[in-house]
Amino acid sequence: MALLYRAQGTQRTRSNHHWRWPSVIGLAWSGDGIRFTTESEPVFQPQEQWEEFGVEDPRVVDVGRGYAMTYTAYDGQHARLAMTTTSDRSLHTWNSRFLLFPLEKRWTKAGALLAERVNGQYYLYFQMHELNPVSGETHVWLASSVDLHQWEVSPRPVLTTRRQHFDDHEIEPGPPPLLLPEGVLLIYNGAKVSRNATGRTFGVGWALFDRHDPSQVIARCEQPFLRVEHSLERKGRAPHVSFQRFLRQRGRIQGTIIAEGLVFFQGRWLLYYGMGDTAIGVAVGRSASLFTL
Repeated sequence: MALLYRAQGTQRTRSNHHWRWPSVIGLAWSGDGIRFTTESEPVFQPQEQWEEFGVEDPRVVDVGRGYAMTYTAYDGQHARLAMTTTSDRSLHTWNSRFLLFPLEKRWTKAGALLAERVNGQYYLYFQMHELNPVSGETHVWLASSVDLHQWEVSPRPVLTTRRQHFDDHEIEPGPPPLLLPEGVLLIYNGAKVSRNATGRTFGVGWALFDRHDPSQVIARCEQPFLRVEHSLERKGRAPHVSFQRFLRQRGRIQGTIIAEGLVFFQGRWLLYYGMGDTAIGVAVGRSASLFTL
């Protein structure tokens, strides 16, 4: 099993009067899905000007003729969704990379691509908001494409935050969605702000969309099935995460869990998630049902 992950070193460089710690994408291998050996060098690094400050949050799906990877490209000012493809099963060689929404002025990130076509089209759930990631991460949007290059964005969000729920402040897509007999299953990340707005509580939930119309929600969880519990989730933090100082000054950094990878491997579901920006954890489903993770 291969695991692609975002990594960030401690070395910094100066560009256009700004210090930067560019993110890269690393690769690790495992025989059981639990114990991994990491490769010594990244397999994907910033190359274009619009990603010189980092390539982040990879999500990979098998599209039949190879693999497609969505990722967030950061240029120091804007976060933009990008994509690349490969037919290299070792995941070391990637084809040309491109922005999914090159004319979009808002931030776009967290792109979760449905591998199977529906009605002849690919569908992508993603986050889009104004240039204020502290308060704008409240909607999940949907885009469709016939070729993975030209995308049409839905006229309105397909999933939003909910008052008095675990996802009342922030939501973003998690792993690539799955096409099930019941519908399109999207696991997503949510955050709740405490009553006095001094902290956030993170959780992972799910939404089920219509199998024939992936824009229509037909069911949604009331409670998260994964919450912050481990010490690494509560206390871990990356030293140079964007906007971290702003959030910490307001008491908003309390540890995070951000799910991004899901695979059925050796008879069980494995859900991989970031732990406080410093480690990767896995939640194990002991049966074939996704709802027993």
